[in-house]
Amino acid sequence: MLRLYDIDEQTATAVKFQTEEITASDRIAYVMYDTSTGNNIDTNPDYYSWRTTTALTSTGASDVYLTIDSSNIYPSYEINPVSYLNLSPRHFKIMSYQEYQIINNVLIRLDLVRRRLPNPGTGISSVNGVGQAGIVSYVGGFEKKMTIEEIGRMMEGTVIELNMTPPQTSYWPAFSTTTQDKATTPYSMNGFPYDMVELATQGTLIRCLLALGLLEVDISFSTSDSGLQLTFDRVGNVKSWYDSLLTQYKEDKTLFKWNHASHSGVGVGTSPWIVSGIWGTMVNQVGFGAGQLALNSILGIGSRGNIPM
Repeated sequence: MLRLYDIDEQTATAVKFQTEEITASDRIAYVMYDTSTGNNIDTNPDYYSWRTTTALTSTGASDVYLTIDSSNIYPSYEINPVSYLNLSPRHFKIMSYQEYQIINNVLIRLDLVRRRLPNPGTGISSVNGVGQAGIVSYVGGFEKKMTIEEIGRMMEGTVIELNMTPPQTSYWPAFSTTTQDKATTPYSMNGFPYDMVELATQGTLIRCLLALGLLEVDISFSTSDSGLQLTFDRVGNVKSWYDSLLTQYKEDKTLFKWNHASHSGVGVGTSPWIVSGIWGTMVNQVGFGAGQLALNSILGIGSRGNIPM
């Protein structure tokens, strides 16, 4: 997600953003707006989304601009905000397609019950001016588990973890061109490899469950009155799901790192095995036996690795 962006202009029909992080035009960005409560099920969607294209204001400009309005709401059949002036700037998040995809995948897994079984609650009119504009709202159902920003932070931590797990890789989200964004296989666009999208979804979901589990620890309680005992403790249920997902996540992460590891055998400060080539084989430098490759086979002729004291 973008960190450095400002709102250049906000009107009733559009919002124009300015950013230094994207340095080229013709890049596709996805903008998500978190309605934060999800209470107005009948009138507003949970999240507004737009698919917009970056543009330069002049040749050689250092900043790019992107605009959201009714023409680029995503998907195109979704409901538009009544007025863009009513949207709070702090709830906008700008991201690449693969980040948008991961966040939506997490929302489907994490927040399915509330999204599938909405309960907008009851609105009661008051002639005594109670509440804002004389309306008292008793909201039912389930509130959103996490905000877009919170899920996005969990996703960023997951991406860092996947890259830093040995062997180290450097796969980071990237904003695609208009041509790349229209590809029929968006999983293989620049940025994340296709198998990292699902893995990042799993890791993000696990982090979200861990955060919710810590929240449950803080609000769990037990009370007893006249022999009637009530215990509010959902930590065990959250933890069981966390443990099950973590086991699968570790296995998938290992396979992912094996698929994207460098298998050419490079030693630090030395020549790789491939440098020796056929000459290394002729002088019996390369040896393989009992399922193990000798250290000098990897490092090359006359080379040794650094042996710690």
